[in-house]
Amino acid sequence: MSVVSFVKGLGALVKKDELSDDIAVTRQSVVEYALPAYQSIQNQNIFGEKQKLLSAWNVKRHAEWQKAVKVNIRGNLYVQVSVLLTKVPAILDWISREVPASGEIHVDGIDYRTAATLQVYAAMKFYVSYATKFLLLSTAYEASVRANSKDLPYVKAEILQIEEQFPAFMQVTNFLAKHHTDLDKLIKAIPQVTVDVTGEYGLDSAYGPGKLDPLKANFLPIPSATGGWNLIYTFRTWLANGQKRRFDALKVERQNLELRILQLKQQLEGSQDAALEKTIQYHEKRLLELNEQIRREEEKYA
Repeated sequence: MSVVSFVKGLGALVKKDELSDDIAVTRQSVVEYALPAYQSIQNQNIFGEKQKLLSAWNVKRHAEWQKAVKVNIRGNLYVQVSVLLTKVPAILDWISREVPASGEIHVDGIDYRTAATLQVYAAMKFYVSYATKFLLLSTAYEASVRANSKDLPYVKAEILQIEEQFPAFMQVTNFLAKHHTDLDKLIKAIPQVTVDVTGEYGLDSAYGPGKLDPLKANFLPIPSATGGWNLIYTFRTWLANGQKRRFDALKVERQNLELRILQLKQQLEGSQDAALEKTIQYHEKRLLELNEQIRREEEKYA
């Protein structure tokens, strides 16, 4: 997705105080939910290098990962994501410094440097949100296969969305691994000229290939029909839902994951716990209800 396409999807303006709040929420999400979730998998030695995956869904995702992801981090998918999640808070802090805390960013007249910074934020926000959902579904699939059950914490539409967004997750993984140390240098080298949304000014030719878009912004896919990559849409839905409901969903996801990890650990040790399964079912029903409430509210702003 080019800078021009990205800017066209932003809407009229971005309020900096809303952006600052959203960045803070995203940072809290990675520190308190996404990263601890992946660390729990490693601490309990679930999905270790010597553990064979039984779920066909997981086997397929790992095969896709090995083919598409090129990172210099030893370990499997879960280890690599865990390491890269540790890089995200620093990037979010950098974005906060680059975007003033007050005022407005008017999209009509936005410069290439600011647009690139917002693109990076969109990528990090997606990465944090997707990482936990993917891990929960991955553990649920593995536990259900081992228990000869079909119970999963998502409805079919959510599973399909997670599958469809997996290529984007891999793209951002490659981007994050490559650029987490040089973002400031790359973006500061971008000329502060207004984004040429019409193409009539010939800025690409004037500044040379790659000068206005050094991040090769095709690491971001075209926005989905749900508006997942549209920052204005994202801000509106956060305001509509309130941060509390989303944090409630994150907390339940985290609780579900811990229960699934415990279940998998018991399965690997050759035991089952009926009471644990009932607890999992209760928490997963709660997660389904929260996600449905969020979707209904987001539809008003799509």
